[in-house]
Amino acid sequence: MDFATEALKMTGALIAVLLLMGGAAVVVKRFLGDQRSGGAPALRLMGGLRLGPGKSVILVELAGEVLVLGATAKELTLLTRVDDPHRIEQLRPAGLGFPTLPWSTVLRKAKARVACEAMEGVKREA
Repeated sequence: MDFATEALKMTGALIAVLLLMGGAAVVVKRFLGDQRSGGAPALRLMGGLRLGPGKSVILVELAGEVLVLGATAKELTLLTRVDDPHRIEQLRPAGLGFPTLPWSTVLRKAKARVACEAMEGVKREA
């Protein structure tokens, strides 16, 4: 066989694979929905209360329930879950100290705070 025939076969196979991948993406998007636009986020920070240096209680809404988390500079602990709809509605307007921010923003700020605290610890040791 000559080069042109092999190149044509290879191009056809590449187009077939790309069409299959595009079709799979359309099917996944149709069944799972577009997670980036529209709908409510799966994880939402409801609020929190700072208890002391590097210590806080955080309310996070996830899949129809509220998780009450204890947070320190080094760990995050599940304190309790609230799944009663009436109690969740009572907690919603509370907003106990933290503004409602996208989770990525909360994580970025927490990471920066931990890095600053680590740098301060290094300065104290030196």
